[in-house]
Amino acid sequence: REVEAPTEELVFAGQGTAFSVAPGYFVTNHHVVSGASSVQIRWRSGEVQEAVVIASLDGRGTNDLALLQCKSLVMKPVTLSEQPPRLGETVAVVGFPQSAILGHELKMTEGIVSGTPDDALGGLVAVDAPIVAGGSGGPIIDMSGNLLAVATATWNLLNSGGVAYPHIHGGVPAYNVARFLQRQGMPFERG
Repeated sequence: REVEAPTEELVFAGQGTAFSVAPGYFVTNHHVVSGASSVQIRWRSGEVQEAVVIASLDGRGTNDLALLQCKSLVMKPVTLSEQPPRLGETVAVVGFPQSAILGHELKMTEGIVSGTPDDALGGLVAVDAPIVAGGSGGPIIDMSGNLLAVATATWNLLNSGGVAYPHIHGGVPAYNVARFLQRQGMPFERG
């Protein structure tokens, strides 16, 4: 899978997004890198660098995380929020959704936290900003730029009459990312 680095803070993965958590280290979703025989990071200049998946959880719900290493790629790391997301809080989903259609430039969609991890969403943070293919693994940030969650899922729900509710989008909470990084002995910024 190829990864393009069009900004200083994020990289594009063939079907996902990753972001820096420490110099040379990136977080994305397990489902973004699962089954890949190799992971490559491609700069806008066309230069390609190999990345290594150094840790990955099972890819289900709040465990859908992977840690990549590319020592030659050093970018500004995101700061993980120490505060849980608040219902109604304004957020932005950042990534590279549908890059084959929308292009390889970074996209950002604003929304709100529509469900907290305490709600019945399997421990995920629910947001009303869309998460589509290519955006998985990208950061969901607050208006100060702190990581609240990692974009991971979209649910299409039907009510008992078979009528579809608007899509519900979810992310792995930042405190789960912090625990994952701590288990790897990885330093990270808190805010």
